Amino acid sequence: MRIALVLTAFIGICGNTAAGPPSEHCTAVTGRVASSLGSLRAEDMRAFLRLFSDPRCKGSVEFAEFGNETIFKAIEKRPALFFTALFALSEPEIAAVRKEIDDPGHDCINVARSYEAVQRDTRMPADLKQRALGFVELAYEQQKRLVGAWEAQNGKKWDWGECRE
Repeated sequence: MRIALVLTAFIGICGNTAAGPPSEHCTAVTGRVASSLGSLRAEDMRAFLRLFSDPRCKGSVEFAEFGNETIFKAIEKRPALFFTALFALSEPEIAAVRKEIDDPGHDCINVARSYEAVQRDTRMPADLKQRALGFVELAYEQQKRLVGAWEAQNGKKWDWGECRE
């Protein structure tokens, strides 16, 4: 009887470990999005973007890096879908994604490429495009300044090729 009680208490405390820690969920959803950007639906994009305000994803270094990279890949490959999904979220959810965009995870994220993808998207409605450009403009301008300063200090052009996978 004691063993059953202890086992029941242990299971209650640990919960269902078959699904893995909550941060694994965040990384798994991000992986599905990253691997299917070409065929992604708006609801899948919204589910991914909501992860950035999900407390279960906080503190996961793997999710933070992978999620940030995936945001920029999504903007590059599907800007209209990304911003349509984003602007359908709540203000706190939008703010969490904005924080990710304003502070790219590492130097190899080419914000300019994402910004230019929005500019080039001819199918995006003008009002959505204007709002999207405004959304990434801070990160774009900030990265331009940083790259410019690096180039001036080092006397050579920044090479994005060094960042390729």
